[in-house]
Amino acid sequence: MEQKYAGPRMILEPGPMPLYYQLEQALKERIQQNNFRPGDLLPTEETLCETYGVSRTTVRRALDSLLAQRVIARRRGVGTFVAQPPDSARSMRLMGSLDELLTYPGALSYRALSRTEAPPPPAIARALDLPDSAKAVRLEVIGYLDRKPFAYSEFYFPDWVGTMIGKADAKVGLPIIRIVEQKISQRIVRAEQIVEPTLANGVTAKHLALKPKTPLLEVVRTYYVASGKPVEVAVVRYHPDRYRYTVELVTHPA
Repeated sequence: MEQKYAGPRMILEPGPMPLYYQLEQALKERIQQNNFRPGDLLPTEETLCETYGVSRTTVRRALDSLLAQRVIARRRGVGTFVAQPPDSARSMRLMGSLDELLTYPGALSYRALSRTEAPPPPAIARALDLPDSAKAVRLEVIGYLDRKPFAYSEFYFPDWVGTMIGKADAKVGLPIIRIVEQKISQRIVRAEQIVEPTLANGVTAKHLALKPKTPLLEVVRTYYVASGKPVEVAVVRYHPDRYRYTVELVTHPA
């Protein structure tokens, strides 16, 4: 049954961290403290709005992030539940350097395939904090490393950013997000990314010179400026022989 919060309202305040991220962490903490146990039905979006003093858009973005991390799960027509801990997989949240993430060991170049304006998929709209039916600019690009295709990408921008981005910008040879920084005259201070295995569909396989259903890595990365406003969502499928994601884990001294 739905878990009701019987304590005082826990109002979130705007700050360096976006409200949806604060809510995401607050819910995750309550799950870790067993206020919500695996299998429990979470409060409704309306209840969460009232409890934390945030908008429904903020609640949905926080829940979408928890869904992507498999912390929670949805059942159509029933509601949102705390997910059962997986037997053999886990989601980790790691901190790293954005500058290192955007550094490549070889010569980087892009070829833009298309630029369109249309309502984006629902998950992209939520990540960009767009209202219903709002349009986004989608830039479809092949990335080359040392003249070999290594990534097929879809970049989504809110209208105020996308109007400044054209197909010709992909020819510069810089990561697209660096071009965005130049266009909007704002520094990207934070990015969130989810890395998951997937299979190459027909379009991806064609552009990366792979067989359909070849296993590869898909990265969904959302970039933010200092105000917490999202400016780009990148959906990138990497060639399995030309991209490796390595994380170094160290222990802190006692």
